[in-house]
Amino acid sequence: MNNRILCVDDEQGVLDGIRRTLRKKFDLTTALGPMEGLAAIQSEGPFAVVISDLRMPHMDGIQFLARTQELSPDTVRVMLTGHADTNAAVAAVNEGGLFRFLTKPCPAELFEKTLTAALEHHRLIRAERDLLEQTLRGTLQVLTETLSLTNPAAFSQAARIQTIVEHMVERLALPDGWQYGVAAMVSQIGCVTLPNELMDKVYAGVDLSRDEREAYESHPKTAARLIAKVPRLEKVAEMVEHQLNVRPLTRPALETASADPARLGAQLLRVAAAFDSQVHRGADAQEALTNLKAAPREYSPELITTLEGLRVKQQVSPTRSVRLADLAEGMILEQDVRAGTGLLLIARGHEVTLTVLGKLRRYGKSMKIVEPIKVRVNEMVPERPEQKAS
Repeated sequence: MNNRILCVDDEQGVLDGIRRTLRKKFDLTTALGPMEGLAAIQSEGPFAVVISDLRMPHMDGIQFLARTQELSPDTVRVMLTGHADTNAAVAAVNEGGLFRFLTKPCPAELFEKTLTAALEHHRLIRAERDLLEQTLRGTLQVLTETLSLTNPAAFSQAARIQTIVEHMVERLALPDGWQYGVAAMVSQIGCVTLPNELMDKVYAGVDLSRDEREAYESHPKTAARLIAKVPRLEKVAEMVEHQLNVRPLTRPALETASADPARLGAQLLRVAAAFDSQVHRGADAQEALTNLKAAPREYSPELITTLEGLRVKQQVSPTRSVRLADLAEGMILEQDVRAGTGLLLIARGHEVTLTVLGKLRRYGKSMKIVEPIKVRVNEMVPERPEQKAS
């Protein structure tokens, strides 16, 4: 649990007094002035609680805490004021969503109670967010499992895009990073309405007819309509809807995450999908990055740069035959799976997921399944910069 607290004031004596009073009871960091405070948040954050003086040079406490919220939305913010600044502090609480304000000099007991309450408030915020993320991911996992049964190629691409997007989010240290991972997970759900033959053409880079192109380019809107019905996923729906046509970012990703997260998410999806398509068609990672960098009007250079630490190696196993009992997640069916009567159970090309495994095992209890089954294993393995490709 994050119980770290950052105190920001432009008077060293005030910070020393706070440290002496509270350091034995709280995990406390201090910063002299707003610039040092922002640097601490960016290099050492996130903090559970940030306390700031109101009157500081270059940037007052209201501006500083507003910037804190942009960098770390879940951080609980507390204002320290002089008695003459009470009206300004009340306005900051009401308009800026601050948790509390304290007047100087603040009794140690009140200071301690406020920090304890702020830490508890932060714990509740994180607990609610964690529950939301887990619930939504579970719901959306059902949708993606459906995609895996109807369009396995699209399902596999969504999984690869998710890996790439989550790498970029980590490198950029984006707040609320979960929503970008979710957007990647469901980015291809609209392909459930498209024929597998069309998707095979898309992934192979084959030229499409006008009708085929229009059909393919409709899949983000189809997905957005489905996703928008899930509470709290309005921004995710926007990300998915605009993944094919969003323009590059006009300001840094961290700023865009605060001002327009839907646009950032859509561009993350676009960059990740373009990178995946290049690699999927045989380019190595460096070649794919070079091709993306050559199109700055389509893909944000800052996002492309984050992929320089993502080494991708294709691990492809030869086709082999396995018994039903030996099927495992991640295998790709190289032949139709049929019952002894000839009834088609699962078509060739499907990735074996938990849903597919459960379905086949249930069938296996009531009917004979033709064995052995030909499969292969295809993995895209992301490696951190410190790892070496073998």
